[in-house]
Amino acid sequence: HAGAYVRRARMRGRMAYLVYFNLENFSVFNERYGFEEGDRLLLLMSVAIQAAFPGYLLSRFSEDHFLLVCESINLEESILDVREQLHAYGRNANVELKAGIFCLEDDKLDIGTACDRAKIACDSIAHRYDRTFRWYDDELDWQVERSQYIESHIDRAVENGWIKVFYHPILDTGTGKVSVFEGLARWIDPVKGMLSPADFIPILEDEKLIYKVDLHIVDVILE
Repeated sequence: HAGAYVRRARMRGRMAYLVYFNLENFSVFNERYGFEEGDRLLLLMSVAIQAAFPGYLLSRFSEDHFLLVCESINLEESILDVREQLHAYGRNANVELKAGIFCLEDDKLDIGTACDRAKIACDSIAHRYDRTFRWYDDELDWQVERSQYIESHIDRAVENGWIKVFYHPILDTGTGKVSVFEGLARWIDPVKGMLSPADFIPILEDEKLIYKVDLHIVDVILE
């Protein structure tokens, strides 16, 4: 249905957008007020989104997530209107609205990938109380590309010795002498150059692949 909607928008010469909504801390709301009240809140959000984006395609993705397909309208102000409806509900459970926006500029891009990118934009501002929405932009695209590269190249990096151990001395403050060395991993990639732990460790932890680095570091230290 979403794909057909996007095609019809293009035929009318209009740009289509995907907006991924998430109710942050919704589980806390459920715990505090119960599932029946949580269902009421979800219904409220559905009504609020439909009111802010009348006539557009809206679906509940899962749990507290909603996906909207719409055309060229004032997206940002409409999203803020939905947030105001949430805040006006009157429950002090710290529930916040987050939204990721993806512009469907590429006719060849499938809807599944577009949904993923809207979700990535939404997830990127999780627990950021100064941000309600974010557009999927070049920075996020670069982060996704880097993440995919790291996931697909971790085995080659270990086998080819791209992940190296650098020893950082730790001083004893009492004697001023080196008491121990800390082993720090650095990924020196032939394509990407030097990758710091901040670049690859969180990605590998999220994908449950960090054990490959751990085992490699142990092997290097014991050599």
